[in-house]
Amino acid sequence: MAKKYPLTANQFDGLNVLTGWSINELPDSTWKDIPNLPRKENTISVMASGDCSSEILNGINSIVGIDVLVHETNPKPGEKPGNAYHMVIQKINDDKYPYLMHGPFNKQTVVPHHFEAEDLEIYFEQGTDDTIS
Repeated sequence: MAKKYPLTANQFDGLNVLTGWSINELPDSTWKDIPNLPRKENTISVMASGDCSSEILNGINSIVGIDVLVHETNPKPGEKPGNAYHMVIQKINDDKYPYLMHGPFNKQTVVPHHFEAEDLEIYFEQGTDDTIS
């Protein structure tokens, strides 16, 4: 079972610009403020999509999906050099922590959990925006 992490409105604030479930690359200034993202020290990029209308992601009624793309610094023999982790965020009825982040999941990422650099092209072939400002 995935772990759950409460988020304040301020921690979620940079994700408010996501619309229409279009995948966008998040700037460092946005994802570095989100606590409990996996392996931040080895993160290559963070891709996210979301909308006010919720979608079921990893069995959770979610308003945001996040793929954390990480460089594997200690790969096992035959393992690809990248790992993708999927996090989902749901809106909950709590004044102090109005959002709940679930994950990490190894499924429902756009790329496989173990990926090569060229696998990342799919994020940009899907007609995504370059980067959220």
